[in-house]
Order: sequence, then structure tokens, then C-alpha cells
Amino acid sequence: MPNQLINEIKNADKSVVITPTDGSHKAWLTSQLFKNSRKSIVVILKDTKRALQFIEDFLFFLPEGKDQLIFFPGYHILPFKSLSYHKETSTNRLAALSRIMNAGSKPLIIVTIVDTILQKLIPQKEINEFAELIIANEEIDRDGLVLKLESGGYTETSLVEDPGEYSVRGGILDIFSPGDNYPVRIEFFGDLAESIRTFSPYTQRGIKEIFETIIIPATEAIITKENLPHILARIRQAGNIAGLLASKVRHVVNETREFGRFPGIESMLSIVYEDLDTFFDYLPENTFLILDSPENLESHAMDFEEKALFNYKTTASESRLCVEPDSIYLKWDKATSYIKSKKYVSFKQLDVTSQSDFLANPLDQSSLLFDYQDNTDLSSLLKRQGAKENPLLPLVEWLNEQLDNNMRVLCVVNQESQSKRLISLLKPYGIEPMPCQTFSSINRKKSGIYYGIGNVSSGFVFKHEGFSLVTDNEIFGKKRIRRQYKARRDLKTQFITPEELKNGDIVVHVEHGVGQYEGLCSLKLNGLSQDFILIVYQDNDKLYLPVDRIEMIGKYIGVDGYTPVLDKIGSKAWIKSKAKAKEEVEKLAADLLNLYAQRKVNKGFAFSRPDNYYNDF
Repeated sequence: MPNQLINEIKNADKSVVITPTDGSHKAWLTSQLFKNSRKSIVVILKDTKRALQFIEDFLFFLPEGKDQLIFFPGYHILPFKSLSYHKETSTNRLAALSRIMNAGSKPLIIVTIVDTILQKLIPQKEINEFAELIIANEEIDRDGLVLKLESGGYTETSLVEDPGEYSVRGGILDIFSPGDNYPVRIEFFGDLAESIRTFSPYTQRGIKEIFETIIIPATEAIITKENLPHILARIRQAGNIAGLLASKVRHVVNETREFGRFPGIESMLSIVYEDLDTFFDYLPENTFLILDSPENLESHAMDFEEKALFNYKTTASESRLCVEPDSIYLKWDKATSYIKSKKYVSFKQLDVTSQSDFLANPLDQSSLLFDYQDNTDLSSLLKRQGAKENPLLPLVEWLNEQLDNNMRVLCVVNQESQSKRLISLLKPYGIEPMPCQTFSSINRKKSGIYYGIGNVSSGFVFKHEGFSLVTDNEIFGKKRIRRQYKARRDLKTQFITPEELKNGDIVVHVEHGVGQYEGLCSLKLNGLSQDFILIVYQDNDKLYLPVDRIEMIGKYIGVDGYTPVLDKIGSKAWIKSKAKAKEEVEKLAADLLNLYAQRKVNKGFAFSRPDNYYNDF
């Protein structure tokens, strides 16, 4: 059945697969298509929440496809808000576009949302022209490279921690290009790049020396010295069309001339470039499209168009700079023409074609039924049984039914402690699930009950393949656990201040462990004076931590009257201590889960009511 369904989808130019419910079965079918087609696949979903859930499900079924999976996100801000897009979103989009452009013959699985395919994009030639190949022991104009980074939307910082940032310290240039796992540190001698190495954005320590690196833009609005006059001319033209006062247009022009850009310019790319590309222009040839619920996509697209038009009219009425929505967005009917020009399959809940369906043409497409069964009934039975004795009885009966049908059952839990809980709860019923490392390995096993650790949104039964899938959320229900604890300190989050510390206090560094705080000091590096936190470790080793990295340390919390032993920088003692503490916590959690599982399953003893002897006593 699955091979037959996949072959029918591959052979049909346009097809509709009937899936009565939402769930992970769509991701499973997509993973099978991707494995068997050797073509790039684009999955278009309604919104970001559905897209992220689809990605999680897809990677559960096909974890080896992680390197070929690309999520192309949309912006969370509608245009004309005079707000710059979030740096992380911009860099993620540029990284995705660069990967798509440079994929070559390698098939990709691209996941995106309907809003994103309506947004016009930076022209491909602009990314290609900006891309800079830097090779070790070869010369490159260092000052020109810095200017290029500025034009590409990079932000200069003292420490490079996030994509889209760069730092200059004498002859050292740190750059974090979008799409790279680590930033790179380039050491220059004049214009000669003597060495290139990756480094950790957390510790700022070098990781590995590399031979070359490629720098791509950090934003879709690349503003170079050469195209600046054209951009300024388009700003004036847009201002005149919008009816702005000359003083307001002049303010935007001066701001762009002085700072290289104005807030929100990324949302008005028609000002930056004369012609824009569409999402479909970036796709590899012979790309296969998968549309999740076309009727929902169309409805969401129409809402998006209305919001964009309303936002444009509001901005124009407030005499603020804006451009026509048609210059930066595709109309939905134009997007559908692109879709219809390619091979596609759509997931629909019912085999009903309405007049509003943009894919409505029953003569041009074939309808195929995906014959599966979801776990809605099982979840409902378990929910009703929860307050009674033997709360897992519906699950046990369902499992036995699957075994009677020679099915391979995989119970998916999201963590090790949940697997131990499930095993202990099923043991009194004489059921002992066996471990299964990955979903793909279930096909090599015989009929039986297995458990595996992973994240998948829902389970389903597929008799034609002989496997059943059930999740811990379907077994135990979704529960919100409210824990009273302080959030983990992380980079760029809440942190202590130097005023909270006094000389001699014991502190804990995330990477180096227990040390002693010895106050603030000022050091001069490369002609620049900077404040540092001095932390002393074993053997009088000293760590100078920049004040703007204070989030890396926290106060030591221990037993009163006990002075801890200081760690030694570079030793593995701190790593071992963290691993041991984590292991002890997990062991305690597992013991508690086993205890409460036994209490839940075992029957209590019902004592008789107090009699006269009891009262006399």
C-alpha cells in the first residue's frame, strides 16, 4: 500500500491525498516520498507553529534527513512599522536562501509557511555578488571587507556572540556569518589573512583552524556605496507618491546617508532593489510541492493580504514612508499560478472540491486515499478511565489487539524517565516493552511492543506497513507542570551585578567552575581600556572576564561553614562534577517515578470501620 501510494503520487503531476485528520502521518508520508523521489520537496503549511511541529515529526521519522532539511521562516512584523526585523530571523532567512542556492544536485526538504511564499525576496545575484571567499595566506582588502560587512547589515560589537555580528581588534577580525555553526577569527598581517579559525561564541576560545570561509550578507537589504544614490532616489520617489512632506523625506534620506539604512528598510525591499525575486525563483528545478490543506492556505493568504493592505493605508494616512504592497508581495492568484506550474500534491481532509478551492480541477488531478487510523478513540478511552481503577486498561487492551494483528507497536516517550514510568505501569499487566533506538529500526523487528525516546505530535496505526505508533501524550495526556524554580542563567539573560559581589566571594563560572571573586580591574588592550572581573582559581590561575560577560558567572550556593575547593582552569574536574550532579538528579527522579508508579498500580488494603474494641482502645 505505501509503495503503491508513493508511486501513484510520483507518477501524477497533480494529486490530492485524503487524510481525514491532522497528525504526524503527514510527516511520515512526506519522509517516505523524500526517501524514494531523489528530488527536492517544498512543504507549505499554514503558520509557523504547524511548520515547527511538522519538522519535529519529520526528523523523528527520518533523522538522517536533518542535514537536508531547511526551514525558511517568515518575518513576524508586517511592513511599514518603522521597525527593523529581528536579527535572528534575518540571518536565518539568509542562511536558508544561501543553502538553497548552493545545494546543487543535492535534494532538499524545504519547510515554509504561506505568508513567506507571498513575500518578494532579495535577488539571487545580490547574494552571489556579496558572498566573499576568504582563504588563509591570501591577501584581501581588510578595510574593504569591513565596509562590506557594514553594507550587508552586520553589527559591530565588542564580542561576537550571534550571527550577523563582527568585531575588529587590531589585526584580528571576528565574523559570525549566517548559517555557520561557529564564528571565525581571522588574523591579518596588513591585508594578508595569516590564519582563519573557528571559535566558541561562549568562551571566545579557538576551536579549529580552517583553510577558508565564505561570508554572506546578514540582511536582505544590502546597501553599498555604489547603489546608495539609486536607493536615495527611490526613497524620494516613494515619499512623493505617499504624499510626505519634503522635511520628512529629507530626514529619511539623511538618516540613510549617515547610517547606511533606516529602521524598517528590510520590509521595503523595492526601495533597495529595482527588481525582486520570488520564493519560487530560488527553488531547484523539478522541485515537488506539498500543500497542507489548500483551503486553509488560501484563507490564511487572503487574511495576510488584507492585513498588509490595511497596514499600508494606515501608514499612508499617518504620512509615513511606505511602498505599494504589490511591489513587495505576490498576490495569492500569482502565487497559485507558480504552484500550478509545478508538480504538487495536496493533503485534504475531505474529497470535496469547492468553487473557492484554488486547485479545483478534478479532471487535472487524481484523488488518493491514505488508509490509516488515528489514536483519537484510544486517547478518549484512557481519559475516561483515568479516575477509575486500572487506568491503563484501555491501553493494555489496545496493545493486545495490535499483537493479535501481528503489528509492531512503538510507544514513543519524550524522555528516559517517561520510558521507565511506562515500563513499570505495564509490568503488572504482563507487558514488557523492548527498547527500539530509532523509528527506522522498527521495520527490522518482529511483531511485538517496543518503546523509543523521541518527539512526535501524535500516533497512528498503519496496517499495510504492519506498525502502530502511540505517544506518551496520548497515553498519559498533556499536562502542564508548573515548577517553582529560577530560570537558568544564559547568555544575554538576567544576571548578577558587580555590586552584589564582594572580594573573596566564591563564584561559579559556567565553563571553568568554582573560583574566587577578587574585584574589578581595568586593562588596556590594543589601545582600548576595558573593565574586567578578576576571578582566581587553583594554583593562583587568574581569569579576566569582561564585565559585559558577567552572565557567565553566578554566586556559589553550598553548605554553611564549608569552603569549597577551587577548580583548576583547563582541568576536567568541573565537567565531571556537572555530569555526576546531573546523573544523581536523574537517578532521584527515576526513583520517585517508580515509587509513584507502584502506588498507582498496586491495590490498597481497605480497612474495616472502627468497632467497639477500637473505641475502647
